[in-house]
Amino acid sequence: MNQSKILIMCTLCFEQSELEVPLNKLRDAEATVHVATPDGNFITKEGEHERHAA
Repeated sequence: MNQSKILIMCTLCFEQSELEVPLNKLRDAEATVHVATPDGNFITKEGEHERHAA
């Protein structure tokens, strides 16, 4: 997987482990992993978003 490029799409409501477990397993397998949201906002903590400063 060391040449794989993977995008994880994440919404507002999710359990932290739903993101972190697959993210960590993919990174452990040496995949390049990016996390994004449909609205382009950053995930700061459960239920809160922060707009990316342009």
